[in-house]
Amino acid sequence: MYQGQPYQEPSIYQEQESRENVMGLVSMAAGILSVVTACCVVSGFFFGGLAVLFAALSRVDERLNRQAKTGLIAGIAGILLGAVSLRLWIYLVF
Repeated sequence: MYQGQPYQEPSIYQEQESRENVMGLVSMAAGILSVVTACCVVSGFFFGGLAVLFAALSRVDERLNRQAKTGLIAGIAGILLGAVSLRLWIYLVF
């Protein structure tokens, strides 16, 4: 006869932890996209803003997980690179 562990329903803490992991992952992906597409001025700002937003949403109890920190740093870098790209574009066009 099977003597394994009984079934346990997922608790609210497990759901909250998985939500912050997903938000951190989305933040990291958007941050990477913002750095890669920073030469296209609008997308650098767009993805960088999304990365910062999702990093802030993944924060629980004053802590950021590693993925959210990476997304936050890459998002800020993407925004800065987008600003440099915008300035260079304005200088070359006008």
